[in-house]
Amino acid sequence: MKKNYNIFYVVKDKENIDQIAQKCGKNVVSILIKNEILPKDVKKGAVLFLD
Repeated sequence: MKKNYNIFYVVKDKENIDQIAQKCGKNVVSILIKNEILPKDVKKGAVLFLD
């Protein structure tokens, strides 16, 4: 049975989507699509699903 693990990231103060993607080894566009958000929606405390 395959387990589904969701990996998430909590945005820290003064971080932007480019920094988060680089830190996590992910593509900016894939993060935005997975979370159905725009770059302006990435704010401190937001939870982003990465995988």
